[in-house]
Amino acid sequence: MTIDHHSVGLPAGYHTEGADVAPATAVSFLEGPACTVEGTVYFSDIANNRILTYTPGVEGFEVFREPSGRANGLLLDAEGRLLACEGNEHGDDDGGRRMTRTDLATGEVEILADSFDGKRFNAPNDVAARSNGQIFFTDPCYGDRATMELDHDSVYRIDTDGSVTRILTQPEIQRPNGIHLSPDENTLYLVDSCPVIDGNRK
Repeated sequence: MTIDHHSVGLPAGYHTEGADVAPATAVSFLEGPACTVEGTVYFSDIANNRILTYTPGVEGFEVFREPSGRANGLLLDAEGRLLACEGNEHGDDDGGRRMTRTDLATGEVEILADSFDGKRFNAPNDVAARSNGQIFFTDPCYGDRATMELDHDSVYRIDTDGSVTRILTQPEIQRPNGIHLSPDENTLYLVDSCPVIDGNRK
């Protein structure tokens, strides 16, 4: 028996013995959970190109945005706005290949960055943010590298004035993936996840 860990059906709820069970929602390749202070969880359903929400006390899941630009990592910033890494895992035109910020009160989506040195990002993957507004994100390519405009996988910082700075790149890293800040915001943690034999995984 083979289990696809990237695709799972969510049970519809309680059922009586002998009754058919059907998934309430089909989801695939889940990433980037981000939780509000009220308890609502936003998460990416990458393969289905959407962002979903789960709210305690509300049955099932709701679609927050579809299409999502192949959103991957999500994070709520200090002002409660939703930061989203719009990736390109499928190597098609559905991927936004950019960083966006959504005002949850108005639904307004702001493009924070979509390129570096005039070339589109590979596939923004994960995000961390300081309370002062600085944003850090990883930009690897796990898909078709022929779609890359940049010739590197890197980590970037977006400053409050909108400027984008590359802060880490190859060969020091290979495939920057997860990223997180320490509680005092002085240390940046990075997962370097290269899915090849003898690749840099640390």
